[in-house]
Amino acid sequence: MKVAVVGASGQVGSLLCRALDEDPAFSCVPLDHAAADVTDLEGLQQLFRELRPSAVCSTAAFHNVEACEKDPDAAFRVNALGARNLALACREVGASLLWFSTDYVFGGDKTDRTRGYTEFDPVGPGNAYARSKFAGEQYIRSIWPNHFIVRTAWLFGASGSRSKGGNFVTTMLRLGKERRHLRVIDDQVGSPTSTAFLALQVLVLLRTERFGTVHAVCSGSASWYDLALEIFRLARMDVAVLPVSTEEYGQAVPRPRFSVLENYVLSLEGMNRMPSWQDALERYVREVLC
Repeated sequence: MKVAVVGASGQVGSLLCRALDEDPAFSCVPLDHAAADVTDLEGLQQLFRELRPSAVCSTAAFHNVEACEKDPDAAFRVNALGARNLALACREVGASLLWFSTDYVFGGDKTDRTRGYTEFDPVGPGNAYARSKFAGEQYIRSIWPNHFIVRTAWLFGASGSRSKGGNFVTTMLRLGKERRHLRVIDDQVGSPTSTAFLALQVLVLLRTERFGTVHAVCSGSASWYDLALEIFRLARMDVAVLPVSTEEYGQAVPRPRFSVLENYVLSLEGMNRMPSWQDALERYVREVLC
């Protein structure tokens, strides 16, 4: 299966290309922004006509939350219209589309917090980034049925996120070397997720035609504070982590206080391959420190 990966140099895209290259069932065509600009419909259509991929996986997104809030036009151009363009271009050549969405499409006001949001819970995006990503979901669903919309969250992986200056794990490890005390938010709870295992889960999906919306995160939940404590425990670093509220920390853009996802559809289908976030984090920290 020939799989074109749009956004191949990013945090998820690079790990996905590696996983595809290591699996003989797939042939990976990596496409960076210069090769595939999701805001250019005609360019995408021409590219896919030439490549004739069986599937397209797009990790391309404008996901800096603060920047999206300052420039919502850019957020909707990339995250909403970009998704529309990908769906139109894939439909023309008959390629399935796998597109990544976010836990932020949920409002965080879930009353029963004994389990995470499933694919069948109502959404409630609360900032420009979240609204633009949900608009992208709606475009894809309305244009091309042969799609996977993969909602994921709180990613950490080998290449980090360039727009955010790394990921939370590498940021904590760096700051832990520079400071003895850190303030970390403890009232936002989500699903820390390894990009390496996410990439392997994507390969499971690509082997099927069980199209639709799925959640793909590591199991369990944590606050940013919980995650920081576990990072420093695994790294054996003596850092005092002080819990603070979102208001005390001073985040200007609203974020959901509870955005834990449950891989409900994957579990129902017997396709859930995601480990616990603790196991995935231990493996990643060990790799980073080696």
